[in-house]
Amino acid sequence: MKKGLLLLALLGGLFVNAQTIINLQDHPNAELIDSLDAAFPPALGPDSISPVMGDRLEEFQGEWIDFLTDFSTYLNDRDYRWGKPTRAFVRLYSNPEGEVQFILYKFFAGSMEESNYYRFPELLEGFLKENSIPLAEPAMLPFSQCGPVTFVDAP
Repeated sequence: MKKGLLLLALLGGLFVNAQTIINLQDHPNAELIDSLDAAFPPALGPDSISPVMGDRLEEFQGEWIDFLTDFSTYLNDRDYRWGKPTRAFVRLYSNPEGEVQFILYKFFAGSMEESNYYRFPELLEGFLKENSIPLAEPAMLPFSQCGPVTFVDAP
């Protein structure tokens, strides 16, 4: 019952345009991930056919890269330095306009300094308040995008 109420509360964030940021190293939750995956189909399906982005698959890939590049610049502008390539796994859930509703992440073991580990969520939250995925056209549905990411310092 408590898990159901927590899930309902988190999903309620979809309707108030808030972002929920979860570090999966600190809070693993397979039930939440399953629920979000059911509500947000993948932007890029495994068979490269996605009703979410229509025929804009290549464009979306570029928009996703732009989003990550903008985030890297945002971090750099705030004196956040990775120091070395830092690997993570990111699960992002967005409304059709590209506004991030949920983002779950997990850094690979030993990939970053402790000070960066604790500063990262604060900066991620600030970035998401100011930025969305720069979609040229809205998606047909809310969508998810997930996969490995290697963060590097902006030039």
